[in-house]
Amino acid sequence: MPDASPTSGILPSKRQQLIDTAIRQFSVRGFHVGIDTILAEAGVAKMTLYKHFPSKEHLIAATLEVADERQIATVLDAVRAHAPDPCDRLLAFFDHFGAWFATEGFTGCLFQRAADAFPDPASPVHQAATRHADRLLQTMESLAAEAGAPSPGPLAAQLLLLLQGAIVQARCSHRPDVAVTARAAAAILIERAFDEPDG
Repeated sequence: MPDASPTSGILPSKRQQLIDTAIRQFSVRGFHVGIDTILAEAGVAKMTLYKHFPSKEHLIAATLEVADERQIATVLDAVRAHAPDPCDRLLAFFDHFGAWFATEGFTGCLFQRAADAFPDPASPVHQAATRHADRLLQTMESLAAEAGAPSPGPLAAQLLLLLQGAIVQARCSHRPDVAVTARAAAAILIERAFDEPDG
């Protein structure tokens, strides 16, 4: 996922150490990684883990919540820095994700993988993954509204579908250039959306 690393220089709490370590481990190795591996890297006792998280599933859900907050903030900062003009920010979204696809060790979307690994809608992990998708949609809709799109909601839904498909394709094909194709399709959708009469 685009940068979900901690940004503060303040010494993290034990809970935060566990979450930061879990993000790294789950991103690289998947959700099958053992609790003992996470504890060893974090330097935290098992008793401390269960003081904060009653189960591994609750640790994963908490990890996704933190990763979500960091990713949305990072993406928005990058998009706004790269494209000062609101009309260019929706395409800058695809540029940002394309750069992520090209990074060494790209393993796909942590949230998509979580939803696949925990398919039960009642699972706190699945719910956390769903909330991330909702927040991405809201973020895109806000950017579309800032750009003056006549119907920002439908446009955002179309663009998110493109983006999520590009993430899957980049992971499966190991071709980061799929972001270029997705961006080109997004440009067509954006142009058509702005050509629609308002109301």
